[in-house]
Amino acid sequence: MEEYILEIFNSREELCAKYKIDNIKILRLDDEGANTKLALIKTKNFNLKFIFMYYDMGLKPQLINFFKKNFIILGIQSKIIRIDLENNVIDTLVDFSIIPFFEFLENDSYLIAIFEMGISVINEDGELKWKLELPEILIDWEIVDENIKLFYFDGKIGIHSLKTGELLSWNLNKWKE
Repeated sequence: MEEYILEIFNSREELCAKYKIDNIKILRLDDEGANTKLALIKTKNFNLKFIFMYYDMGLKPQLINFFKKNFIILGIQSKIIRIDLENNVIDTLVDFSIIPFFEFLENDSYLIAIFEMGISVINEDGELKWKLELPEILIDWEIVDENIKLFYFDGKIGIHSLKTGELLSWNLNKWKE
């Protein structure tokens, strides 16, 4: 599978000036406004695939060339989007509405999407395995074997199974004083 790249632009004019694109079809995640940006997805050889318009929450979108399959996964705003490259089909796998996406983590079996107050796990076939809204803001996280350890703003620590999402351990003691 070809590698795909995500490039961010502040305006349509900036995008068109760099790539000399006249007729441009943009998939809108939000209406054009004060804090909107454009995310261009292309191959290394500039085979343009998609352009998204999105509201910039101050967190950069992230693109994953997922398990060398024929789709890519985009984390943007409060959404995880799967893009089928063969059929040019776009599916929203996760939408936490107002909870911002932070980053992707990968292990041998799963893609983990971390949100400010949520987590979702996608299997290697690009299907949503589970998602969970969390009780507090996350400040850190780490994969430990087949689990994920979540550190919360209030000092609590939770450990969840990556396979099921089940809460395995909940530490009510502060991890930092």
